[in-house]
Order: sequence, then C-alpha cells, then structure tokens
Amino acid sequence: MAKSKKNEIKNTSIIKYGLTFLKKHRVKLTFAIFWSIVFALIPMQIPVITGTLVDGFNLQNTLHSFYGFKIGESTDDVLVFGIVALSVVSLLYGVSAYMKISIASGVSRNFVFELQRALVQKLEFLSLDIHRKYGSGDLLNHIIVDTHNVRPFVETTIIKTITNIVRISFPLLVLVIIDPFLATIAYSIIPVQYLSIRRIQSKISRILAQQRNDRSKLTTVLKENLDNIETIQSSGAEKNQIGKIAEDIEQIESSQIKTQRQYGLMMGCAYGLTGLGLALTWWFGGQKVLNDDITLGQLVTFTGFLLFAYEPIRYFTRNVKDHHRSVIALKHIRAILESSSSIEEEHNAPDLKITNGNIVFQNVSFSLGRKNKNTLKDICIKINTKSITALVGKSGSGKSTILKLIMRLYDPSKGKILIDGQDIKSVSLSSLRSQIAMVPQSPAIFSGTIKENILLANPDASDKEIKDACIVSDAVGLINKFEKGLDTTIGQVGVHLSGGESQKIALARALLKRPKILLLDESTSAIDAESSKHIMNALKGLRKFMSIIIVDHNVNSVDLADNVITINNGVVVDNIHKTIVKELYNGLYLAYSQDNSNYMLLNNKNVDVISNEIYYIDIGNKGVLTKTIEDEFVEYKIIGMSSQKRRMDVVFVGDIKNPKLKVCVLAGQHGDEKGSRQ
Repeated sequence: MAKSKKNEIKNTSIIKYGLTFLKKHRVKLTFAIFWSIVFALIPMQIPVITGTLVDGFNLQNTLHSFYGFKIGESTDDVLVFGIVALSVVSLLYGVSAYMKISIASGVSRNFVFELQRALVQKLEFLSLDIHRKYGSGDLLNHIIVDTHNVRPFVETTIIKTITNIVRISFPLLVLVIIDPFLATIAYSIIPVQYLSIRRIQSKISRILAQQRNDRSKLTTVLKENLDNIETIQSSGAEKNQIGKIAEDIEQIESSQIKTQRQYGLMMGCAYGLTGLGLALTWWFGGQKVLNDDITLGQLVTFTGFLLFAYEPIRYFTRNVKDHHRSVIALKHIRAILESSSSIEEEHNAPDLKITNGNIVFQNVSFSLGRKNKNTLKDICIKINTKSITALVGKSGSGKSTILKLIMRLYDPSKGKILIDGQDIKSVSLSSLRSQIAMVPQSPAIFSGTIKENILLANPDASDKEIKDACIVSDAVGLINKFEKGLDTTIGQVGVHLSGGESQKIALARALLKRPKILLLDESTSAIDAESSKHIMNALKGLRKFMSIIIVDHNVNSVDLADNVITINNGVVVDNIHKTIVKELYNGLYLAYSQDNSNYMLLNNKNVDVISNEIYYIDIGNKGVLTKTIEDEFVEYKIIGMSSQKRRMDVVFVGDIKNPKLKVCVLAGQHGDEKGSRQ
C-alpha cells in the first residue's frame, strides 16, 4: 500500500510537470474542458426526460414538470415535450462533441509538438556522454515512440480527469435527491470497484513500464542490425541475429499478453460490479414502486443516473492503458529534458578570439567515467600556430580523444586547454565550435544533396567557396561523375557513397567553415594514395590560414607535418624520440646483419657494409610509435633520407621506462622489409 501511495505521488508530480508545457495553451485547454463537461452533462438529461415520459403515460391527469418547469397534464403535452427535449439534447450533444474533439485534439497536437521540439533541442546540445549512456536507439524511442504515447495525456489524463469529477458528482447528487436510501445502496458498490481496480492498475503499470523498456531495447537492437547489415551478412550471422531479435519480440509479446489478462480482469470487475449495483437498485427500487414510495418514472430516472455515476469507473478501465502509457512516456521524456550536460557553459561567457591558433594542454587528464582508467594522463603539449601537427601512436592511445577535448565534446577531468591563452571552458561554446572544424574517420552523410551536405556548417557559402573547398578535398572528380553534380541526392534515400568519397565530402564541409583550427581524425584513411597526397599537399598550403592537427597512420601525412607528437597509453612519449636521435648522432647503431638475424654493433664509419646506397641517414623530427612490445619496449619509426634521396624508415626498439636505444633496423623505401635495402 505504501508503495502504491508513493507511485501515486510520483504520478501526480509527472502530471504537474506535463502541465508546464500547456501553460501557453491554457485558454484553449479551458475551452476544451468546458465543452467536455457540457458533452458529459447533456446526455444525463435523457434519464430525466425518459422518467418524465414514463410518468406522463403512466400517471395521467397529473401535472408534470421538468426540473421544476411545468409541462402540462395531458399525455400529448408530455409527448410533445419529450420529442422537443430529445431533439434539443441530440443537437447540443452533436455540437458539444464537435467542439470538444476539435479543440482538445488541437491542444494535444500542440502539446506533443512542444515536447518533440524540446527533446530535439535538448538532444542537439546534450553532451556526448549522455548520448553514449542512452544510445541512439533509446533516444530515437524517446522522440518518436514516447511522444506518440504521450498524445492521450491531454485528453485522457487532464481533460477527462477533470470532466470525470463532474460526471461522478452530478449524478450522485441527483441520486441523493431522488432517493437517499437507494443512493446509499448504489454508493456501496463504488468503493469496492475503486479498490479492486486500483490493485489491478498497479500491476498493469509495472508491466507497461517493463514493456516500454523492452521495446526500447528492441529498437536499439533493430537499428544496430540495420546499420550493420553488411557486417552481419558477410559474417554469415543472419540466423544468429534473427534468433536474438525473435527472443526480444517474444518477451514483448509475452508481457503484452499479461497486460491484456490484467486488463480483462479489471474490465470484468468494473462491469460485473456495475451489474450488481443495478440489480440491487432494481430490487429495492422495485419494492418501493410497488409500495408507492416512488414512481416508476423516478426509478427509471434513478437507474439512468446510476449508469452515468458508474460510467467514469468503467471509462477508466477502458482507458487505463493509454493513461499509464502517457504517464510512463512523460517520465522518460522528463528524464531526458532534465538531464544535466557534462559540458556546461558559463553564464555570459565571452566569445573565443583566435588570432594565431596556439593550443596548449596543461596537465590534462581525461577518463570516460569514474571507474574507467584514464584515457589521457597529465598531457602537456603545445601545438604551434599555423602549422601541421601530427598525433601518432597505436590505436586506443588517446589521439582522437585529444581532438574531441579541443572541440569540447568532452571536458578534461583535470587540467586546462588554452587556445591563444584563453581557457576553452570559459568561452562560449558557439564561438569555440564555430572556429574549429573536425573531420572524423567515419563522417556522417545525411540524406539530401551533395551540396546540402557540404553546406551543413556554412549554409550561406557561395558557389565559388564550395568549389574551392571541393578542389582542396579532391571531391571535384567525385561530383562531376554524377549527372546532377552537386544536386545529386546521396545518403540513405539516394546514391550510396564509399568510405573515401564520404571523407572527401566531409573534408569539403569542414573547409567551407573556414576554421581557424582544423582537426583531422584519420580523415583520409579510406582515400586512395594519390588523392590523399593531393589533399595533404593542399592542406600544406592552407596552414598559413589555420592550425591543422592530424591523427593519421598515413606516412604522407606524417611526412608533411611540421611537428609530430607521439601518444602511448594516454602519455606523451616524445622523450624516446629525443634519446634515440641523440644516440644516433653519437654514432652508435644496432642493425640487422645481412648474414644472419643477429644484431651487430655498427658505427657511422662502416654503415656502408649494410648497403652501398646508405651512407648517412638524415633524421628529422618526425617519428611514429608503431606498437608496444611486452609493455616494456616500444617500436619507434623515424623517417629519414638516404644518400640517394630516397625515403628510409628507421625502426628502433626503445625502453619505455628508460628510453635507451636497443635496436635499430634500417627498413626499405616503403618500410615494409626488415634488414638493409638490397
């Protein structure tokens, strides 16, 4: 019982919350309630008219009245009254029905629209950690399914709840006026009905809540399957996935059957007890008629009003599912709308002013959650103005996280990020993100034309600006191969683009934004080598206008970088690079011997023993941490130049804790062979 009261209090709070979205529509809501009350009261006149007609035919030569108004003594007078009264009631009933439905449906439509708009607005600005918490399937369920289920809230929960107060109180008052004794007998059924229905109702509420969660889970699973159908088919996992989905569907259908059973039980209690109340009324009322305590017309009027008194309870049983679904849906919607974003903007935060584009990380650490291991640990790096900086390291080392922190898609758990000396947490989000563009490895392509996709971040861009962006991203050839060019429809409803083509469109979109800082997260990973080289050369010419940060494993990208920062397990490991270079210039080399796989110590006097071509290796500041070996050593690649001006990859193995040169391997021109170049 205590739990039931607690749930009732929660439901009341949810109803009050829902009313906040109806404030601007309160005038229309008032009219909807008014016409609903009129619609409920008008048919209640039929029992009075019927009782008057019965007494008019049964008790002749008696003065008859209707609510105190005299209507005559003759049967003809009563008959004329009955015809006119029923006609007027029917006409008013039709008018009130039209007014009630049209106004209430309009308010309901506006209510759903307000919720959908609030949800979309909230989700667009909500931080990524909240999106990750719920998942796209569940959030899609909120916008589409929950807002659909909440539609009956206005008519069922608000309007009809208020109307039911009148629908119960008015007939009960009339019953007491007609005959207090019969009214007491009729009233005795109502508490029994109420208690039995409330008990069943609580069970239905729990089942519906679980059913909603199951449907949300199914939506997520179905979306994942449809989004990844290529992987499922190529893995031959169709039957396995069908089995999993079938289990989820079966669980939902099972709970649906439970709901219907409880619903049937509640309907049985309501209608069965209503029938019992009518039977008792006719029994005791019939005896009163036989004893001339009341007239037959009064008994007919009494039983008619009794049906109206019972009707709200029977109505509730018919609409209980809609009521609970709307309340449950509103609870979920409220949870989203009241979610606090982890990315908060200071009140009246100033705009970010980027003049140079210097980026500084001061002891930055980041974790996706309290229980999670730090993705980044005490990162201290400086990214120079108007330069190309490459972030390199093995997968999962935290490179992409650095880009997301710069965009403030996440906030660091410790430390500061400064752009031109301004803490990015103290400036407005709009000014920050309007001056920074980011191209992810798997960019989003929206249903629409190529032009609409490119214009996403800068809708007012000119055709020339679009063309210039497409030239840099090497998307001109892609666009020209379509008959409609930029007006070609792409996405789910149009032409399907490959991964590389999508990356070109996304890069053009980012460049059209004219950012001061450009972030590229393996944005050319799916593009062919020739196009990738074209893009990187074009970006090199753009660095005088912006600071460019590249996360890439592509050697061309690293070759063009002005600075290379190596990240390993969330830590900057540039000290390894410095130590290796120092030892190289001291003349110590460890290299593979041509004769066997053993290591031999060489110095710069006899390097030519390995290869006649290699006389010296020009070591720059460009290195790539390629992998970790047994958590103690790292394999480190430095790009050098041979005496014949060929690119040489020099691979080292260094100690992480005490970065000392352990092994030096001179690889081939493309870095794909160990040993000396033949």
